[in-house]
Amino acid sequence: MANESAQARIKVCADLLTQHTKIHHLSVAISIAILIAVFILAGLGSLPIVAVYGSMLVVLLGSVELVLAIRVGFDMALLQQLAQLKAVSPTELVQLDQALISLKLMPSSRSGRDLDARLHGCIGLLRRQAVFCLLQLLAVLCITLWLVLLA
Repeated sequence: MANESAQARIKVCADLLTQHTKIHHLSVAISIAILIAVFILAGLGSLPIVAVYGSMLVVLLGSVELVLAIRVGFDMALLQQLAQLKAVSPTELVQLDQALISLKLMPSSRSGRDLDARLHGCIGLLRRQAVFCLLQLLAVLCITLWLVLLA
């Protein structure tokens, strides 16, 4: 029964992580929109410094979101593989840790965590990705307000 519960938690977490693509697509759209706006303003001969620095901030936030999206996608793929197993034993988690450590994808200090700690870590990464996307949106709104107030 406990193993079925663990498998269910793995599947639910993997399914939740699939949502990272929606967050990433929104982040890319925000980055593209701000760059288009900057080019339009530059073409009109009116490029306030706040637009330049603001767009740099939006793209930087989008770059962080991209790194997090890649990591969340990788975790999602690992969880989907674990979900295919009949049961996940502690031995399999140790083998996964050893593989990740040998490929330098995980520091050895993070090995040995139980399944729930791993799942909470995955969800935490997804939340961070969403936060960076929201920060992008907030930055765009602030830039827009600033430009409207200057006009």
